[in-house]
Amino acid sequence: MGEVLRECHAALVGQTPRLVPADRILYGMRDHTGTVESPFLICASIMSKKLAEDLRGLVLDVKVGSGAFMPTLERSRFLAELMVSTGESAGTKTVALLTAMNEPLGRFSGNWVEIWECVDIMKGLRHAMSADLIELSNALSGWGLFLAGRARSPEEGAALADEILRSGAAYTAWLKIVAAQAGDTSVFEDPAAFHKPKATRVLRSPRAGFLAGMDCKEVGWAVQRLGAGRARPGDPVSAHAGIESHAKIGDRVEVGQTLFTLFSEDESLIEEPLRMLEATVEIGEVRPERLSLVREVVKVG
Repeated sequence: MGEVLRECHAALVGQTPRLVPADRILYGMRDHTGTVESPFLICASIMSKKLAEDLRGLVLDVKVGSGAFMPTLERSRFLAELMVSTGESAGTKTVALLTAMNEPLGRFSGNWVEIWECVDIMKGLRHAMSADLIELSNALSGWGLFLAGRARSPEEGAALADEILRSGAAYTAWLKIVAAQAGDTSVFEDPAAFHKPKATRVLRSPRAGFLAGMDCKEVGWAVQRLGAGRARPGDPVSAHAGIESHAKIGDRVEVGQTLFTLFSEDESLIEEPLRMLEATVEIGEVRPERLSLVREVVKVG
């Protein structure tokens, strides 16, 4: 990892028994004691990883909404304040953005499909459904560039981040990082071609109106049931399972319009997630208020 950081200034790495071992212990304790949503244990788990990196600046994305551990703004703010104060007390300049999670972010939810979406963005192929993902990525990067002294404000940093994305420099850096870690970069030449689910199904709108809401956590469970996540430790995870979103909350939809496309490597896994999405999607007659993607910024001073 050190070699890759020196060469590329970024690395892809996961928790191991030797690298931030406290994180695995905390995750196991939360699972066994039914305290997965404890803000104090979430803080300890996350910050044990971040502060072990000896950072000078840290930007946290704390979710708010039906898909978040802390569904209310008040609970999310409490968790954010806890992590910010922990980071600051350890000598790391820390900022947390409270961001909306009332619907899937971007176009895709899953494993390979999310990589496909990100690669397209870095190549400059900006799908309309990816607009919120790009906006949030730039906002978080903007704060990072500001804390690093590379921008005079978070807004200037966000503009710089978008410029880097559009220039293709981010994609070039991505390929370098993957190659340095012995990854196969050829799959990014046409990520859509690598996506080969064995089963596909669509969910259509039962009537005309506005996409009024959904339980984002239910959408996450639907993705897991398709094979993209584990029900038990050690379960296999499908690269190609997931969903594609075709509308955002507040969009006008017509009867029969596709709302979601479901992907799985096992036809028998499609039916339950389809019914879960069918049950959670709300179509209303009145356009709902669109919430700001970044609800609040939590920082010291």
